Amino acid sequence: MFDVGFWELALIGLIALIVVGPAKLPALARTVGKWVGQAQRMTREFRRDLEREINMAEVRKLQEQLRAPELDKLAQDVNKEVGQLNQELNRQISTESLASDPKPASPASPAAPAADTAVTTSSPDNAPVKSD
Repeated sequence: MFDVGFWELALIGLIALIVVGPAKLPALARTVGKWVGQAQRMTREFRRDLEREINMAEVRKLQEQLRAPELDKLAQDVNKEVGQLNQELNRQISTESLASDPKPASPASPAAPAADTAVTTSSPDNAPVKSD
């Protein structure tokens, strides 16, 4: 940035010695050194922050490039499969419930069992006993 060589620094030091004087020159050098150090730290922090923001912008850009087409297609495929499985399960549940439901009795039939139906009871040894 600034191209300052040895002879330029020597000339600046000689002028400062003449203007400020030998008594105040060490204090002036300390103050200038602190200012230069603060300026260097500020530029270093600024550079780090700028690089961090650039990297974050690149990462966000890459995430969106990767995320957009593949993940959207994947989400659509998963939703489609879940919908198909849901329909299949609903069909199976409805067919099983129809098969397991007893046929409703007609209103003309009596609620009591017929006389020719055998009644089964159990004996104390859990063997079924048929009575007519």
